[in-house]
Amino acid sequence: MASKSIAPWTVVLFMLTLGVAAPPAALAANDEPTNGKARTFLASLGERAINVARDKAAPKADRETRIRALLREGFDLKIIARLVLGKHWRKMDDDQRKEFVGVFEDAMVQQSLTIFGGYTNETFDITTVGPDRTNPKLIAISTNIKRSNGAAAKVDWRLRKSGQDYKIIDIVAEGVSMALTLRQEYSAVIERSGGKVDGLIEELRKAAA
Repeated sequence: MASKSIAPWTVVLFMLTLGVAAPPAALAANDEPTNGKARTFLASLGERAINVARDKAAPKADRETRIRALLREGFDLKIIARLVLGKHWRKMDDDQRKEFVGVFEDAMVQQSLTIFGGYTNETFDITTVGPDRTNPKLIAISTNIKRSNGAAAKVDWRLRKSGQDYKIIDIVAEGVSMALTLRQEYSAVIERSGGKVDGLIEELRKAAA
């Protein structure tokens, strides 16, 4: 069900991001200005995320507002929504698309509240920054995730330029694209709903509730 399948996406989006507790690392000698700005963006986003995770005494409504702000600032939710819906996005009218993006965001926020509550000092190191191999217009940032139990994982972040800023549109954890994974899971929910996206929207609405 969609209410369950959204969890892996938010786990990677936030639990891995939460590790940036240190100030942004100094730029490597071969970092171009664009790469350096992208590196700083990801590190800064993580620093603020960890502040939310550590502030467990804050009221739920306050934490929810701060998480939603981080989501909107750091991730291009409309592009992510389009990626995870694939061919189904093209069949939707503007009102359906707007509704889907809204419930998708709501579900991510609620899942993230739970994930933030389980923060246990995960950290990550940014290893490389450069053009994405599959799309040179995107920037790929490779990171090594270190969990508190000593386990490690390689995670790549795909970013696009958005005005003067950057937005995350996908992540690849140990070779697995989260956008592609959700597209497969969401397509299955839609097919079970007679090919209608309304069934998926309802599942996401339940997750957000």
